[in-house]
Amino acid sequence: MRSLVHPVVEHARSSATEPLLTQAGKVTYLDDFVTMMRLRVESDAALQGVRSLVPGGRHGDDIDGSVAGGVLLWLDAREFIDVLEYWWVTHEQPTELPDVGQVR
Repeated sequence: MRSLVHPVVEHARSSATEPLLTQAGKVTYLDDFVTMMRLRVESDAALQGVRSLVPGGRHGDDIDGSVAGGVLLWLDAREFIDVLEYWWVTHEQPTELPDVGQVR
């Protein structure tokens, strides 16, 4: 899960990238479904002026290279990483997150 947070943050390329990468290194999984994972950051690296959705979500490809879904990163009201959302375009809801190599 932590390895999927990094590509989303790096793709955003904003003034918040460095603080978000700091948070990403300290994020842990709390609970919820694989498609909407609640996270917690053990850090004091709050951000300034970042919207609740980190811009630039990444898509995940399936084996044949077709887009199968995407990964979004949400922040809480205190500007800490809060939720990793995995959306999908397939008929079946995913039961696991895509491999890092599938996230582009």
